[in-house]
This record gives sequence, C-alpha cells and structure tokens, in this order.
Amino acid sequence: ELANIKIVGKKTVEIDRIIAVGTADSDNAIINMETTELHAGDARIRVSGVVKAREKAPDIKLTGNIENISTTKLLEIWPLEVARGLRVWIDENLDAFVPNGNFDVDLSEKDLLALVDGGEVPTGFLNAEFQAKDATVRYLEGLPPLRQAYGRGVLKDAEFNFYGEGGVATVASGKKVQLVKARFLTNWAKSDPAIGKVEASVKGPASAVMELLDNDPLNFGKKMGINPKTMGGNAAGELEFTMPLLAELPIEKVDIKATALLSGIKIPKAFGDFDVTKGKLKLDITRFGLKGTGTIDLRGTKTALVWTENFGFRGKRSSEFKLSTTLNDAARKRLGLELSSFIRGPADVSMTLTGSGADLNEAHVVADLTKTTLFRKPIGWLSPPGKKASAQIKMKFLKDGAIEIENIKVVSDKRKVFVTGKLSINADGEVSKFNLPEILLGPLNRYSASGSRNSAGRLDVVVRGASFDARPIIENALKQ
Repeated sequence: ELANIKIVGKKTVEIDRIIAVGTADSDNAIINMETTELHAGDARIRVSGVVKAREKAPDIKLTGNIENISTTKLLEIWPLEVARGLRVWIDENLDAFVPNGNFDVDLSEKDLLALVDGGEVPTGFLNAEFQAKDATVRYLEGLPPLRQAYGRGVLKDAEFNFYGEGGVATVASGKKVQLVKARFLTNWAKSDPAIGKVEASVKGPASAVMELLDNDPLNFGKKMGINPKTMGGNAAGELEFTMPLLAELPIEKVDIKATALLSGIKIPKAFGDFDVTKGKLKLDITRFGLKGTGTIDLRGTKTALVWTENFGFRGKRSSEFKLSTTLNDAARKRLGLELSSFIRGPADVSMTLTGSGADLNEAHVVADLTKTTLFRKPIGWLSPPGKKASAQIKMKFLKDGAIEIENIKVVSDKRKVFVTGKLSINADGEVSKFNLPEILLGPLNRYSASGSRNSAGRLDVVVRGASFDARPIIENALKQ
C-alpha cells in the first residue's frame, strides 16, 4: 500500500492511495494482480489481471471498473499516445462526472507496439463502458454548450460512441433549447486527425433554436434575413456536425446538416409588409444553403411555400420564395389587391419572389383565371368562368419603395390577348405612369392606353386605337 503519491510528467497526477494485492514471478516475468485500487478523493479505479514482460513490450490482460471520477481526473491518467484524437476531443469538449464504468484490455506485445507506433489497431483489444451525468458538452465553438446532460459512453477498440440525453443549451436571450437525445461517434484509428460526428435531436421555441443557429460561425439567421427575437412558434430539429478532431477547428472543415420541423411559426414583415403566421415548415439546412417546404398564412390566406437560400451567394438573389395559393374575392381584399371592378371569383396564383432574405427585389406572378369572371362594367365587356385564361406579371421592387411592373399579359386559351403592357407605382402606392399597347376586350374594343402623373399630381391618360365601344358608357350616363 502506498499513500500520497505524485506522478510528475506533463501534468502532475495526485493519488491518495494505491492498494495492490498480487504476486510477482521474476523467473517468468509475470505480474499477477489479484486487485489493484487507486484512490483519489471519492474516485476509485480497480484493476485485476496479468502483465507478462516481453522483449520490447509486455502482454497485458486486464479487467477493471471505475467509480466517482470526473473526466478531468480520468484524462490525467490517460496514456498520452493512446487515442490522441479522442483524448483531445474529450479534453476540449466534455466535462462530466462518471459514477461508474468498466473496462477490459487484452493486448499482446505486437498489438501494443502497433498502437504506440500508430499501426493497425487490433480487434478485440479493448471494451469499455461508462455512465456520465452533469455533463457539459461543447459541440461547435461559438455555439452555447449543452449543460446538465447525462448519458453513456462505449469504447470498443478504436470506435467510441457517446449517447447523451436531457441537456439544455441556453442562448443569450435566456431562452432554452432542450436536448432530446444525442450521439457523438469517432474512430480514432481510421484517419489522422480522427473524424468525429455529432448527431443531436433538439426542441424548443423557434426563436431559441434560430438564436442558437445564428451564433458565430454559423450565422444562419443573418443569412436568412430573420431576427430570431421576433420569431414565434416552436421547433424540433435534427442536427449533424462532422469534423476533424482538432483543438482549433475552422468552420470550413465542418460539414453541417440540419433538419428542422417548425410549427405555429410567426415572422413579422417576412414579405414586405406581410407577416407570416401559422407557419408549418420543414427546413433542410447545410453550411451552403437551405431548402424549406410547407404552408404559411398571409393575412388569413393559407399559402404553400417553397423556400430556397444560397448562403454562399453574395449577390442580390440569394433567397427565393415560391408561393402558391387560391385567392377569392375576400382573400384579395385582405391582401390589399382591390380588383373587384375587374375580376370576380377564385384564381389559382403562383408567385416567385427573389432577393436577399426579407430584402426582396423581384417577383414573377402567374395566375390561372379559368374559374374567374373577367369583366369591365363601364364598357359592358365580360369573359365568363370556364374559359381557360391566365395572367402574368413581373415586378421589380426599388430601394425607394417604388415598384416597376413589367410584362403584364392577360390572355385566353387560344392565345387571344386581353391586355399587355407595363406600369410604375410610386412609393405612395400611386400609379406614376403606365403603357398598355394592347387592350382587346371583345370585337369592338381594340385600343391602347398610356399615361403619366403630371407635376400637379394628376394622371394624364391618352387612349388610341382602331375602335372603342362607348355605347354602354353613354347608355349609363343617360340613365343617370
């Protein structure tokens, strides 16, 4: 029995007591350990087995268990050259209390020399398992660590797995992201440096999850144009990080995959002045971009959404939103599209918006008007539902708030043109100018129209063409 031992090396290891019971056979160079116990405070390591000396290294066959030891103390007695990558990862990323664990080691002289020299890892030389609690796990530098986690570690030869549950990550706002389950795995012999993978299932308020992912080096919220503090709803996600086990790890070396299921999502001013509510989305995220699908609510109108982000593109069109819905008279009114003097009934609408996050610069709109009644009451023109018709426009959103609407085209199934042209809307929502070179509303209305707003604020309009049927206008005037 030895007491108050200090083992001096790169780090000084203090051990309160070592109690060893066994026999030594000097003729055959064999140490038979019935039991050897190391005591350091409440921590205990018990080992039994046989060590036989050979020419260059011993044969080792041991079995043992550990109790009440911290990962810090465990690393102090960890042989520096064994599983260096795994040792570095635990040192940098895992602080935990190990209440119990067990291990078996079976190494021949040849196997031990191969391990020390970085050669092929033998099969069946090591089996170990331990429980961990009160764990703090740092999974990616810059992101808040998981705390109060618990789990189980399994080491089989060169393969290590840690299964965790129950931790929480607290973001800067104080909100919490809860760990449902996690797994860290690596094989320290397959590459140098060893490659580690973190897989985690998390849940929490959508604002907390987005705030977590908006930390350096990810900055996903900023890249999407979303302020996490203004988000509402809930999120459940699967995260995956694959990375070399290095003490200093640049983000370019990390492969990131994430899948998030968002429910009850609220994002103010997501599309101009339009708030997103009641969102239900699935997001697939990598370091390079995002693909999202699902449904959102725009002022009471349920809308399908396909959302694409390119994180590596620094131009004006890193974001694309494809929206599709059916707009009836009430929905158009809620959205501020006052078209009741032109159309009546449902229209299937698809819109593609492009820009950078919430900063949109272009939109392309296509509407199926087959179920819609098109009419212009003052001239007595009407196109009933059931006849295939469509409309399309292209819009540019200018920095001063003005909108340029180009490529206006309303056509029938036989490519019969109803209206074509373009117009401009100023920042106050007024038509500043327009040009409609083709207006063909029935056989007697074939004309063009153009106009611009003068210095007095009035819109000057010029109408020219082959014919204009004014009879309905005159009849209505006479009736009045």
